[in-house]
Formats: sequence, structure tokens, C-alpha cells
Amino acid sequence: MGLAPLLQASDATLCQNEPPTSCSNVPHQLTLHIKWIVEEHEFHGIIFKWPTAFLRNIVGEFSADRQQIYPAPPIVVAVYLGWCQLTLTELESIEIGMGIRIHCFGDIRLGFFVIQLPGGIYARVLLTADNMMKFDELVQDIETLLAQGSPLLKSDGESSIELEQIPQSVLFEIGRASVEIGQLRKLKTGDVLPVGGCFAPEVTIRVNGRVIGQGELIACGNEFMVRITRWYLSQNTV
Repeated sequence: MGLAPLLQASDATLCQNEPPTSCSNVPHQLTLHIKWIVEEHEFHGIIFKWPTAFLRNIVGEFSADRQQIYPAPPIVVAVYLGWCQLTLTELESIEIGMGIRIHCFGDIRLGFFVIQLPGGIYARVLLTADNMMKFDELVQDIETLLAQGSPLLKSDGESSIELEQIPQSVLFEIGRASVEIGQLRKLKTGDVLPVGGCFAPEVTIRVNGRVIGQGELIACGNEFMVRITRWYLSQNTV
């Protein structure tokens, strides 16, 4: 199968009825040594008694315009500015106009955010004004990053707890970023990559990846909160 493109380009054919030639019977002569690559796999071959006309056909194929290969489109990832923990009871009681205090993943005024990469990997990143993204930390789950901010709500392990009192991790999405997929294959901490995308006019609020509301980001000194402008949860959905 590896010789098929070469034979097609040279107009040569294989004689299926002739038996293979023994190596000891091959005369001393000049041979054509060829090498080609198909999907990063390298092939080698030696061809004996290669007519000059076939070789000219192959050389003519090499001079033709090469086929243009278009790169894969960039992937778009969510950019998160912070998080909080709310119980189901607290989520049920939220109404439009109320505010939710958030714990930021870093100083958002300096450009520190968190993104989710393919495969469920999260990264703490620094976005710069010249559209560059520096990867400061890579983790396998979002809980690792949440634990580095404020202490998570924990149960004492002895007293019983109602389902409505179990805390839910709420993420606040501030925009979207686009990154070339080829640049992510060998990604490591400290890498700096060009990035596209934009910030949204409103913050999108997510629980377990699902949108539950939107709001306005408000700064209160060094603290931040989101004032709810749209809320999609009700007693029935919670």
C-alpha cells in the first residue's frame, strides 16, 4: 500500500504473475532509492530496472503545487474570575437584584483568571494587555484551585445533614478565550501562548457546568460581588 502513490504518479504497473527474484540473482547495477512520508510515518524503498520515462513522470509530480493544509480551528474555553459555595436552600432563595459575594482566583485587576481545558484540566492563567496568556498552574480538578482560595465548607462527619444543606460550588464566568489546539498538546506550567477572545458585559453563573443566572460585577474595595440581573432557578428546578 505504501508504493501505491508512487506507482500512480509514474504510470507504472506491477506484474502480479511473475515470481519474486532471488536476492542472489540481482545483478550489480544502479538502483533508485526512495523515501516518502505518509501521516508522519516514514517509508523507504529500492526499485530496480526503473525506466527513465517513469522517473520523469515522478519528477514532474514533485514540481506541481503542493496541497495547502489548513490548520485546525482554535478551541474556545470559558474564563472564570471566581467562585463561591451556596447550599440548595440558599440558591432557591436568590432573587433578581440580590448580590452574591465571590472569592476570586487571583487579582482580576492584574489579569489572573482560571480556564477549563479539554479533558477536564483547569489552569490558573495570567491574561496580559498584548493578548498573551501565561499558564501559572495546571490541575486535574477545580476543587484543588478552590481549596487554595478560601476554606471550603466542611461537615464534622458525625452529625447528619439535609440534602438542601449540602454546599454547591458556583463558578462565575467573565468571558471566553480562544487558543490554538496545537499549542495545547505540549502545554506545561510557565508556557506563554497567544490568545484571542473577549470579556462579556455580564457575568455568567454556573453550577456543574450549567448556567443558572447572570449578573453585574461590582467591586467593593478589594472584594467583589455579582448583582443578579437574570436568575433561572426556582423551587421546582432546585
